[in-house]
Amino acid sequence: MRIALDTNILFSIIVLRSRKLSTMLDWICQNHTLILSTYVLDECHDVVRREDPTLIPALDRFLESIPYEIEYTPQTLPDHGLFTIQDPKDEKVVYSAITSGADFLISGDKHVRAVEIERPEILTASQLCERFGIM
Repeated sequence: MRIALDTNILFSIIVLRSRKLSTMLDWICQNHTLILSTYVLDECHDVVRREDPTLIPALDRFLESIPYEIEYTPQTLPDHGLFTIQDPKDEKVVYSAITSGADFLISGDKHVRAVEIERPEILTASQLCERFGIM
């Protein structure tokens, strides 16, 4: 399976050190393909820089330590007509998950989770863990 993560999930793993999310990430990296878009990577760096710039080296080391595919996110999205979303900032997250061929997009964002598309299936981390028995 190909699994994309939203910024809020990646941030929670790296900065908030969520044990449950770290276990989920380990499961993804060991058994499937993790997809991170350039938009999510840039946004995560921006959030960390804003919250605590001293954590940037740790963020970079963490990203170097895990296997993932990078999905390029265009600066300006084409008029795609694939979905509608309430918060335009989240459009790039969903668009990149679609163009990457992800099977799942994991997000804690209510606007992302409200998007109605066939693929990728949009789940919370808890829903993914429950579905696949990740403890």
